[in-house]
Amino acid sequence: MKQISNFIFFKIYIILFIFGFQFVSAQIKIGNNPNTIDASSVLELESTSHAFVITRVTTTEMLSITPLQGGIVYNTDEQCVFYFNGVQWRNLCQNSGNSISITDNTDGTYTVNDGTNPPFTFNGAAETTSTLDANTDGSFTYTNEIGDTTTIPASSRTSSLTITNNTDGTYTVDDSINTPYTFNGGLSSLQNNGSGNYTFTNEIGTTTTFSTSGGGSNITGTAGSIFFADGTTAIENNNELFWDNNNNRLGIGTNNNINNKLVVNGDIGSTQLLLNNGNQEINPSSLIIRGTGPDQRMISFQDANLGNTLFNINFRGAGLNIDEINKQHRLFIKILGGMGIETRTPTETLDVNGTFRVRNLGNTVAGDNYVTVDADGVFHRSTSTAARQSNNIKLNGARWTNNNTSPINLDKDFIIPLFGIENYKDGGSNTYNVLKKRLQILESGRYTITANVSLVLKNTSSIAQNINARLLINGTPKGSLNSIINDNKTEIIQSIAINDILQLNANDILCIQITTNGKTEDILINTRGSSSFTITRIK
Repeated sequence: MKQISNFIFFKIYIILFIFGFQFVSAQIKIGNNPNTIDASSVLELESTSHAFVITRVTTTEMLSITPLQGGIVYNTDEQCVFYFNGVQWRNLCQNSGNSISITDNTDGTYTVNDGTNPPFTFNGAAETTSTLDANTDGSFTYTNEIGDTTTIPASSRTSSLTITNNTDGTYTVDDSINTPYTFNGGLSSLQNNGSGNYTFTNEIGTTTTFSTSGGGSNITGTAGSIFFADGTTAIENNNELFWDNNNNRLGIGTNNNINNKLVVNGDIGSTQLLLNNGNQEINPSSLIIRGTGPDQRMISFQDANLGNTLFNINFRGAGLNIDEINKQHRLFIKILGGMGIETRTPTETLDVNGTFRVRNLGNTVAGDNYVTVDADGVFHRSTSTAARQSNNIKLNGARWTNNNTSPINLDKDFIIPLFGIENYKDGGSNTYNVLKKRLQILESGRYTITANVSLVLKNTSSIAQNINARLLINGTPKGSLNSIINDNKTEIIQSIAINDILQLNANDILCIQITTNGKTEDILINTRGSSSFTITRIK
């Protein structure tokens, strides 16, 4: 079958090729319900909002094409679908259900074509009469259509053969063995009544009228129906293939809501599917979309219930875009390199227009480089020496998390036991030293301190419970006071965050203390790993 050109169907299923659009080598399903296809189907098209458009040609263009038997085109001059039967093009609008055609050649001859056997031509002009005349001497004279005569002498007749003149233009032959046969020497004719109707009259005057325009079997059906032959009859099956003759649209797998040139209710499977005159490749991709503008190179994803478009994948601005409706360029991949998030003008391999977060980072090891950020937000890698020299800092960081296996009560001095598991400690034991629930500072300097204290709370008192967390340096409160309020009678989990920068001296002892106006037994330290303490020497 001739490849379908100018095939406009940009709302299917690509990503199908990127996001789950299914292709198989043995069966093809296009449109709705792509995962549902009848086992006996090679191609199924299912949609309630799109149409299937076949090749559109003029009569002259159609007659210049000799496709495989079964080829289908839409003739724009005749405004109808034609199919090729292996010999000639047939008009489905005029000959559905009857393949017989009779052509008046205007020279007294007619050509009959049943679409299967070779056409034959016969002469419908007035015939000369063949006659058999009884002579007075008992002999008979036979005259054929071209006037040749043969006389049968009376003496040559056998006693077992009789020829009787019935005086009405007919003769009866009887050989006393076979059944007597009566024939007429009159004319047979075929008359063209117009509008595709013909009347045939045989030699004895019996007439038969038939039509080639509406089908000899008088097949009727829904306008736009395409009939399928089962060997003896034609069967209407609009659910498989339906032509909307009023709007010139085709439905495959459906005859409802054909709102586009091609509506497909089913899956498509192919080693290579070309849309918008895409060029076939030697190493084929599953889907090739070609177009002169971005709207012809777009895949859209719609809400299954509301039908409104949520995301588009398209090629525009010299790159591949993933756009959310009313918010363009969620993701942009630039030709020749560069990916932008929330921007379509990436200047680096990855360009983020906004904030970003890294959820998990590996622990630092000896020899690691530092990451710096310039005024334009571009990240750079620096060695530890270069970073310290350029910023006049000495970075020694450490981090710990609690290791209690179940919630525990505060002790009598209300100190949080945070230094259970040592996640990392730059500089080894030269900068920090853990003393049970406290941390000893070994080098003087300016330190940034962050902590997350996770608590299990249940307020059993009659007033709202204020819970405070603060750093103690050598037993003296330092830095900000960080508080939360709990008025829940049922058990909840809440966290207190601490973020301070402090000047510390060598041998200072640092810890975190909890205070409350409620009952201390209502406060428990949460389980392993839920609380953390991080400290970094920055100068």
